[in-house]
Amino acid sequence: MKKVVGLFVIVVLVLTQVGCMQFKYKPSLFELEEGKISSFDVKGEVLYENAQTGKSKQLTKQGGHTWEYNYNLITDGFNRQLAKEIKSMGEQLDAADSKKTFSSKITAFKCDVTFGSFVRNCSSSVTVTTGDGEIIAIESSQKSPIFATMEHSLDGTVATAVIDVLSNDKVLAYLAK
Repeated sequence: MKKVVGLFVIVVLVLTQVGCMQFKYKPSLFELEEGKISSFDVKGEVLYENAQTGKSKQLTKQGGHTWEYNYNLITDGFNRQLAKEIKSMGEQLDAADSKKTFSSKITAFKCDVTFGSFVRNCSSSVTVTTGDGEIIAIESSQKSPIFATMEHSLDGTVATAVIDVLSNDKVLAYLAK
């Protein structure tokens, strides 16, 4: 009887540790495939501001696991990815006295799996305000295979939003002037 009780306790402990875990998600830089962003002109230094003050807990769940984050944290990750892509894909033009500002705010962010599906449906909403007052709202979505880690899917969603922002004609015109 002691062996059965001991085995039961071990099974319960394993299931609670493996089957239902909570993770704190922090965006990482995502390596984009070459050609995802076309080169563009950048005149002057670019500064990035996080306009998202909301820090309420957001959750993404899959298979008993939960990933916790907030939109302020996701906006920080968005700004890091945006800075990386502008630095690597932007053709820097000489304009030492010119400064550009992007004030960004993630307002929606999620990844869901439909029952029986082999992909995660991920989406985000971001508002970018340029230094000259232009407000640009971008809705992005992407599909990520469930065989990838959830962190990879979430990072890919941030990167997709950056690709969409850097494909926007108003953003590119602002960077070039």
